[in-house]
Amino acid sequence: MKSAAIEGVKILTDLRAICKSAPYGNFFSFTQRYYDFESYVVFNKELYSNVLLALLAVFVVILTVTGNLTVTAMVLFCVGLVDLFLFSLLAMWDVKLNSVTVINIVIAIGLAVDYSAHIAHSYLGVEPPECHPD
Repeated sequence: MKSAAIEGVKILTDLRAICKSAPYGNFFSFTQRYYDFESYVVFNKELYSNVLLALLAVFVVILTVTGNLTVTAMVLFCVGLVDLFLFSLLAMWDVKLNSVTVINIVIAIGLAVDYSAHIAHSYLGVEPPECHPD
């Protein structure tokens, strides 16, 4: 059995195609339920583009703060792994992507950046110990 969201998106796209191909001029179909289905039409594309833009913003900000490309790459790697693990857990637990899970992913990006950036910044501020060969 198909979910209501999948059926709603199919109805919305079918009605758009019917309206576009109608010979009677330029018109459209509308109902309040389209607002719900409209978000599902662009949901995956927007989710992935927003996560990638967030990672790009993390790269720019951390590079500005640390001034070190290696440390910035490590922080970005840690944040990317957190997102990858979250998406993997959501798939493993069969949790569907919706607005609540996306908000939690965005919060996880912020927490991962905060934690990783503080650790990386503290490593930049510590002088390495001197080695005395015996």
